[in-house]
Amino acid sequence: MTTIVRLLLIKLICLIVLSGCATYQAQKVGPTPIIQANAEIPEEQLMDVGIVVFSSAELTEEKAKKEGTHPDIRKAESNFIPYHLKNTLHQSSQWGAVRVVPAETNSVDLLVKGEILESNGEHLGLKIEVIDATGKSWLKKSYKEKASAAFYSGNTPGEKDAYQNIYNTIANDMAKYKAQLSPDQIKRIRTTSKLKFAQDFAPDAFGEYLKEDKKGLVTIKRLPADEDPMMGRLLKIREREYMYVDTLNEYYDLFYNEMWSSYEDWRKLNLTEQKALKKIKREAAIRQIAGALLLAGAIAMESKGGSNTRALQ
Repeated sequence: MTTIVRLLLIKLICLIVLSGCATYQAQKVGPTPIIQANAEIPEEQLMDVGIVVFSSAELTEEKAKKEGTHPDIRKAESNFIPYHLKNTLHQSSQWGAVRVVPAETNSVDLLVKGEILESNGEHLGLKIEVIDATGKSWLKKSYKEKASAAFYSGNTPGEKDAYQNIYNTIANDMAKYKAQLSPDQIKRIRTTSKLKFAQDFAPDAFGEYLKEDKKGLVTIKRLPADEDPMMGRLLKIREREYMYVDTLNEYYDLFYNEMWSSYEDWRKLNLTEQKALKKIKREAAIRQIAGALLLAGAIAMESKGGSNTRALQ
């Protein structure tokens, strides 16, 4: 077998093996129950969470078609997925208020940022980063899961999604990190988020309360008096901002519930189409390998025949 034919075979075999596989590195997720809080968490230990509307790599129609989706669907998923993650975090009873926010904010104790790496009904890939108010990164991981038809059975809006295992894994990773923190560390995070909000609104009055190093980590230099009237007014402003975000989340909730049924149907149909398309590609690759093998056999026979002829001469 010639070197060219051998390389052709290797290429075709790789095409079959890698067909449909994600090109990014991520943790493969399996069946994962959510970690529930064992007992009611004291109010002073509850951290408020903000989940930023997810980003996505620029998806042209050509790239979307290759992945098996559409840019408009990806845009809708950027709101749908973070809202379902919010519902999952609520189910864990591990957190205070959990809200979806349109952009990064200093109003929360914990910020969750996400990127959709892949989503087409058969595969879901998410990149998640969780950062607390002190600038400490809790986790920065990618997760992926491959669905089967059974994944689309028994799902319920707000409770169970086809890829619930991914949502549960993210929630569990966050809960495990939080479990390592002492009450004083959680209190420091909560206090830092209050001071960062105050600093944004009144930098002249609160600019010297926090210090940020070159790595972006924030430490508390000093604290305002317990009855500081300006701090009290600013915390009331923060509560009003929360009310605004809560109203915004009502719209996210409406969008999520209206999207659920049609999105679920699209994913199920797309799963079938993706599997059928892969089968066609796999069969085509196998036919190419078979042709390459026939070519290799013909070349080998010709080579052998030529050698025999020379030997006879």
